[in-house]
Amino acid sequence: MASMYDSLRAAGPHLSLGMQLAGSLLAFVALGYWADRLLGNESWLLLAGTILGMAAIFTRIAYLVKR
Repeated sequence: MASMYDSLRAAGPHLSLGMQLAGSLLAFVALGYWADRLLGNESWLLLAGTILGMAAIFTRIAYLVKR
């Protein structure tokens, strides 16, 4: 039984990874959309939010791989 708990403890940081990645992308896209609507721009800030969200995802994955 101890090996099962050790496995879960080792997998712990990765169990919520999907939610973290989706949440960060969604947050940056929503922020870009909101800023576009507020300032009356076309879709430039939405595009910037998407790119920043993807950069946040890649940064998080690189951090986990490096660890």
